[in-house]
Amino acid sequence: MRYAHAACASVLYGVVSKEDGDIELTNISIELSDEEQKSIIPSKEQLEKVLNCIISTKVNWWLTNHHTGQGRIQGYAREMARVVFHKTEQELDEPGLVEFVNTVGHWCSTCLILKKLGVKGVRAVQSLHPIKDLNGTDDLRNMLNHPPAGTGRLKVAFSAIKHLIVHHIAPFCSVIVDAPKIVFKYKLVMNDPAKYHIRAKYLTGDDRVEFDDQEAAFLLGRLGTFIKHFALYSSLACSPHLSVGSGRNRIWKNTDYRDYDASFDELCRIYKSRSMNVSGETSNRMLLDQLSFSLGLSSIRSASVFTSSIKILSEMN
Repeated sequence: MRYAHAACASVLYGVVSKEDGDIELTNISIELSDEEQKSIIPSKEQLEKVLNCIISTKVNWWLTNHHTGQGRIQGYAREMARVVFHKTEQELDEPGLVEFVNTVGHWCSTCLILKKLGVKGVRAVQSLHPIKDLNGTDDLRNMLNHPPAGTGRLKVAFSAIKHLIVHHIAPFCSVIVDAPKIVFKYKLVMNDPAKYHIRAKYLTGDDRVEFDDQEAAFLLGRLGTFIKHFALYSSLACSPHLSVGSGRNRIWKNTDYRDYDASFDELCRIYKSRSMNVSGETSNRMLLDQLSFSLGLSSIRSASVFTSSIKILSEMN
């Protein structure tokens, strides 16, 4: 029955494209009795639920280049399936549900859906049926405002920098000096994100623009160290670029990056434990100055490059 509802939603909301290079169609005819036809007519609520499930797979594809993930429903599609089908964590891994979500996601045109939801630069394709408004939830639209698949390290670095610049320890992290380059690159990507997706050729009709995500990787040793100590329970800490596993079994990757700084790691560790007994801007600065001196680290707080970097970073939103 779920497949029937998904088919209705796909066609009625106009998210199936014509055979113009965006989809391959196969015609299958099945004879149904009057009773069977009546039983598969979905309500508006059922249509909207399954449509949201379909759209969530396109959000996944935008962010990861996969509709559902490897062998199980993952990411935003998993959260949506939990809500739509009222499933427990264990039930979300049922093979039948995994196959359903992956299949109906592939039924619909990625270009049609992303373009209708406002993603810049996506090429126009023809719908098999007049497309209806796809408003999407605020949460869904927010997910599509993230950098696309193929720019993961840039996204993580940018998000980590936003956490870092408002923290007392920022003047002792040399990332701040290089951070404006990441902000510039982030804005460049978000100005026309489809061109930077790993499947840009499909989305735009043109080859993907030249993009090197390694520049951001050169900062993730220090940024990962900062997140490990001061944003441990954030969603950012769960990024596969920073760690694997969860809870006590989490293994951090910050030491794997070339820019990892053991002295900065130690500064973060000691400051985190001692700062709980310190309050006020001046006291925190004094504590950091003492700790950094004992570890042989220098503050760049007074350097003009630090001041200009902070100004640029503060204006990045």
